[in-house]
Order: sequence, then C-alpha cells, then structure tokens
Amino acid sequence: PAIKQAILRTILALGIASFSGRLILGRLFSFVATAGSPAALRCLSFFAIFGMCYMFEALGLPSTLGAFLAGVLLSETAYRQQVDAVISPVREDFLGVFFITVGFFIDLNLVFTRPVLVLSTVSILLLSKSLVTMAVSRAAGLSLANALQVGLMLSQAGEFSLVMINTATNHGAFSPLQHRLLVTAIGVSLVSTPFLASVGRSLAEFLEQSKSEHEEMPPEPDTAAEVMVYGYGRIGRMISQVLDERLVRWMAFDNNPAVVNAARRRDLPVFYGNVMQMVTTATVGDPNESMMTGVRMVVFTIAEKAAMDIAIQMKSNHPDVRILASVMDLSEAKFLEQNGITPIMPTLPEDSMLLNLPIGIAVLDKLGYTEDEIGPMVREKRLELIREEEDQRRVLLDQGAEGLSADFRSIARWYTGSGSKLEGMA
Repeated sequence: PAIKQAILRTILALGIASFSGRLILGRLFSFVATAGSPAALRCLSFFAIFGMCYMFEALGLPSTLGAFLAGVLLSETAYRQQVDAVISPVREDFLGVFFITVGFFIDLNLVFTRPVLVLSTVSILLLSKSLVTMAVSRAAGLSLANALQVGLMLSQAGEFSLVMINTATNHGAFSPLQHRLLVTAIGVSLVSTPFLASVGRSLAEFLEQSKSEHEEMPPEPDTAAEVMVYGYGRIGRMISQVLDERLVRWMAFDNNPAVVNAARRRDLPVFYGNVMQMVTTATVGDPNESMMTGVRMVVFTIAEKAAMDIAIQMKSNHPDVRILASVMDLSEAKFLEQNGITPIMPTLPEDSMLLNLPIGIAVLDKLGYTEDEIGPMVREKRLELIREEEDQRRVLLDQGAEGLSADFRSIARWYTGSGSKLEGMA
C-alpha cells in the first residue's frame, strides 16, 4: 500500500507540474512580460519554483525534486533567456549557499579517523560512475577522448543522492555511521569535481593530439545559430526569411510577448528577451555569453540609441562577430562605422517589406555569399513581395470603394499594425 500511494502521489505531482507548466506558466509569463518589469519577472520565476517545491512537499515528495522540475519547465518557455538574465544577480549567491551546505555535510572527524574507509568509498563511487558514463557516451557515438572527459567530469555524485540518502536513513535503511560515510563521500566527490574536470580536459586534449598526428579528423557539425537577430518586427521577419532561403541557422529575440507567442506557435526560434538587460548582465562564464557560441553575425533591427550602445559593447566583447545595426540618419551610420559596425538604413522605417529587402541582402553579403548566389533568390523574393503588396493595395482600394478614404496616413497605420485592418480610415 505504501508503494502504491507513493506511485500515485508521484504521478499526481508530475501531472500537475506538466499541466501547470504547459498551460498556466506560459500564460502567466506572457502577462507579466507585458509590464516590462524585470522585478515582476524575477518574482514570478521564484513563485513558480517555490510553489512547485511546496506542492511536492505537500504530497510527501522531496521539495528538491519540485525545484528541479520547475527549472525544467522554465527552460521550456520562450522566456528562458530573459528569466536567466533577471535572476543572474542572485544566482551566484544561491550557488555559494549550496556549496557551503555541501561543506557542512563532510564529517572531518570521520575523514581523519578512518581515512582508508572514506577514500575507498570515494574511489569506488568515482570509478564506477565514470566507467558507466564513459560506456554510455561511447554508445551515444562520442569519441574516446570526449567520452573520457565526460566520464571524469560527471563522476561525482549528484545532489539528489543527498536527498535519497536522508530519506532512506529516516526510514531506517542506513545506520548513523553509514549515513555519515555516504554523505561525506558525496561531499568529497563534489569537492573533487574541478580537479577531475581539469584532468579529463587534459587527457582529452592529449588523446586528440595523438590521434590527429595519424589521421585528419573531420570537423564536427555545428548546430548553433549562426545569425542572431534582435527585434522580430517586419525587418526581423524579412531577415529570417532571407536566411531560411539559404538554410542559415538563426535565432531571434523580441520584447513583445504577442510577437514571440505568435512566432512560437509556428515553431520558429524566437524568444522573449530584452537585449539591453541580457547583454549588460552577462559576465564571463555566464550562460548569456554561451549564446554567442558559433554566432557569426548579430543584427539589431531596433533603430534606438540604447540598441546602438549595446551593439558597440557587443562588438568590443566579440570583435570577430559581424554586427549590423539599424540607424535613421547618416551621423549615426558614420558613428557605428567608426566602431566597426555595419549600419543598415531602412528606406522606410518598417513600412514596407519590399523596400527593406536590401537589408536581407546585406546580411547574406556579410555572411560571404556571392552575387550569383544572392541574385536568383532576391528576384524570386521581390516578385513574391510585389504580389503580396499588390494584394494589400487591392484590399485598400476595395475598402475605399465602400466609402472609406485610404489616405497615406491610414495606409501607414495599417502597414505598421497600429490599427486593425483599416480601422479609423474614415
């Protein structure tokens, strides 16, 4: 009966977590994101984590498992990059508290009085887990060098083992001495992680160098985004369409939740994020910096002073990355050129997809495509846009024939999306 109840509680908790994560959490983040407040987004993130911990604790399950699932659910939303940016000020503090807590678990008296027992337990743990991890890595297709590095890096015990051991001890599965020994071994294995990771990296580099002397290794496929677009308005969509034509991997960010949600429904790699916060809060070793891994070009479609400052900062941090930024006048264009940034000036500020097609051409040109490769695609895209804008013009004329005046300002409002259809054109 106890096992059945535990299984039922686990299934119930996972069902509630899955339902709340897929249907409720995304809508809550979309609602909070419209306020544009980092503090509100941070509070909602912690509310989701602590709420999940409380639910699991109420059902008799470990609260740490609830925190883990909350993190998984947050990473599956379109707001994961922005959440990472807003919680970065306190992330290092929580990490420090975790390692301090791990240090409390190590029984130094046991280490000094029975060192052979402790060292043998730690050695068995590290050796067995590293061998199993290496075998799984090799079965997954990794090379021997990479499998060795992964095996040593993941050879330590996980933090969930502490929860399992404490739970088992409370139910009488371990004696006090066994509990102290296991907890100490886990703590020592966690402390040894940096050393083992360094050893694994050195061994992997040695094996790779030895192998490269005998055979030439083919380059590993790169699955990261090559182009990062900030601002998924009309210009951003134009750039993404041009990149799709050449099968160039891209990723886009926008601070409008409605735009992000519409793109996510079409399975497009568009995420919610305020570039000003994401870039300014990134530090060396920060996950925001890892977003730049493999990126060859960054395009800012937002013609604002703050976006220009961020573009300059990003160029100084990543001089090898090509950066394009939208500007509205020649003085801004000259200023960006002096800082190594290619300025792009829309013919009209996002009023026409057709007139902004040269921006997409500039992106492909900076990526190294030749005119012969760009030309046919551009001609096809231009004809497609001409047909689309001709259809839109006919809609305007048809509406005008019903007594509405399709003047220039009304057409501009319709193009920029500030009105629904031809609202207010009378």
